[in-house]
Amino acid sequence: MDVVETKNEGLQRDFKITIVANVIQQRVDARLTEVGRDISIPGFRPGKAPLKILKQRYGGSVMGEVLEAAVQESSQEVLSERGLRPAGQPKIEVVSFDEGKDLEYDLSVEILPDIEAVDLASLELDRVKVIPTDDEINDAIDRIAQQNRETKPIEEDRPTAKGDVVIIDFEGKIDDVPFEGGKGTGIRLELGSDQFIPGFEDQLVGVEAGKPLEVKVAFPADYNVDELAGKDAVFDCTVQEIHGAVEVTVDDAFAEGLGLENLAALKEAVSDQLGQEYGRLTRERTKRDLLDKLSDAHDFAVPPRMAEDEFNQIWAQIEREREAGR
Repeated sequence: MDVVETKNEGLQRDFKITIVANVIQQRVDARLTEVGRDISIPGFRPGKAPLKILKQRYGGSVMGEVLEAAVQESSQEVLSERGLRPAGQPKIEVVSFDEGKDLEYDLSVEILPDIEAVDLASLELDRVKVIPTDDEINDAIDRIAQQNRETKPIEEDRPTAKGDVVIIDFEGKIDDVPFEGGKGTGIRLELGSDQFIPGFEDQLVGVEAGKPLEVKVAFPADYNVDELAGKDAVFDCTVQEIHGAVEVTVDDAFAEGLGLENLAALKEAVSDQLGQEYGRLTRERTKRDLLDKLSDAHDFAVPPRMAEDEFNQIWAQIEREREAGR
């Protein structure tokens, strides 16, 4: 094997590698002989087919296998002999090869930089500990109460208002044709919760129970059902019942309804949950501070392709999250 270094700049190393033809042929012959032991060819005893016949039948596939192995082994040998640590997958490009001729290929690799170890004992980090306040605990319990509140039909005769929970029947149509998934009966909907597509809930405010109405909306262009995205639709709706929220009293009985012993146990559970959330945030902050200090303590070049690959991965993640509406 002949190896010529063609580039040595920064973290970039390029080589031109030549494997002479007779080495390739020896490997091909050895592999054909190995293959020939396990196959039967008409006219010959098992494992006794001549090498010439084996070349005619299997020479092409064996040659491809040998070339791949030769490139893999020789490129690893070049890197190992020189003590090079690749920062990523080396790029290999076959320059020339034909049966009976030398194999020539180019090897391009970025190597990891030399990094001096920093004395970790010299780094100082502030670990913030956040203890939930009584107000934060009470606010969290109030949110739990709102999520678990019950509703009951209103007694007064009035139209719907924002914040009401309505029981509705509806059927949606596009160009007067009902579409799949556009029909519902006895559906509970809190007006103002934005559970339905934009504009739907607004048109149910100020409506009397039992009176049919048409709700005209347009599905968003990025709606998750392709057949509906960007389409105008009309929903035939009827508000069957109007419910108002029943105020929740946060006491021992409320806590028992959540499976806890009493209100004190609920507060303790909420405090623990908030503490875990704050702890996760402070750990992330400490991690960022540590990475910043490690970055400040080191000065080294970054392999360009590694940086580009990392950027592409981050950008791809951003694109996925944007498509998911996050």
